[in-house]
Amino acid sequence: MQKIVLIVGPTAVGKTSLALRLCRDIGGEIVSADSGQVYIGMDIGTGKTDLINGGVPFHLVGVVEPTSQFDVCKFIGLADAAISDILGRGLVPFVVGGTNFYINSLIYGICKAPSRSEEIRSELVDTLRRHGKEALYSILLKEDPLLAARLHPNDTSRIIRGIEVKRLSGRSLLELINTPRERRYSTLRVALNLQRELLYRKINERVDEMIKLGLVDEVRTLVSKYGTSPSPFKAIGYKEVIAYLNGEISLERAIYLIKRNTRRFAKRQLTWLRGEGDIEWFGPDEYDRIKKRVVDFVSKG
Repeated sequence: MQKIVLIVGPTAVGKTSLALRLCRDIGGEIVSADSGQVYIGMDIGTGKTDLINGGVPFHLVGVVEPTSQFDVCKFIGLADAAISDILGRGLVPFVVGGTNFYINSLIYGICKAPSRSEEIRSELVDTLRRHGKEALYSILLKEDPLLAARLHPNDTSRIIRGIEVKRLSGRSLLELINTPRERRYSTLRVALNLQRELLYRKINERVDEMIKLGLVDEVRTLVSKYGTSPSPFKAIGYKEVIAYLNGEISLERAIYLIKRNTRRFAKRQLTWLRGEGDIEWFGPDEYDRIKKRVVDFVSKG
């Protein structure tokens, strides 16, 4: 079975820096598992700049326009091709990112969930239109609290899918995702974490750095080209700046909201990861121990 190394953890914890260093020392390339980094032009707000300037080949970064549909099936197809290419050249694929659903699907394949129900979707979309995101999220919270704990109220597409699956199957989408399936890869899953206060400080500093690098101008350019309707622009960092550009909030308020929403997102990422069973946790400063574990995994068998 093909081997891959996964670098996971909450946003801003240092996943990319670790992966870049491991690639240089061991001989590898990065496959991004970040649902925002796939989009062209969404660079600063998704943390692409670290990869672009890292001096290591990377894959699945800037591959589709923000107006294009991109889902887990497309991710798996592109990731499989990149992994095969990297392994074929005798290098180690490091799959790096915070989109845990993509990572689980890459390892185990797509879960067997019910097909779409246009009747249920129509009802839920109407609820969203008439009563807003909070009302939609409250339905999920009531019907599938397990999944609700891992989703942001703004993630309306996954909320709708979660409610739909629960009503059709009687089971949580999270339960279906975690149902044992045949592995597609042999994996080492390295998870990074920090004490909460330090992680939140790094998140705040990262947002400040994004603003300095020109996040507002990046969003302005994207809106001028694509408008404000593409789904990727609902991501943290983009929706808040769009609200500022629309005159709805001040820049100071937008920055505050980006920091707050990113901290909440990090908390949900950790909740998801703590529910996984094959994760090995490390601190970002434990490089030598991480490197030894990776080398042992890659060389074994």
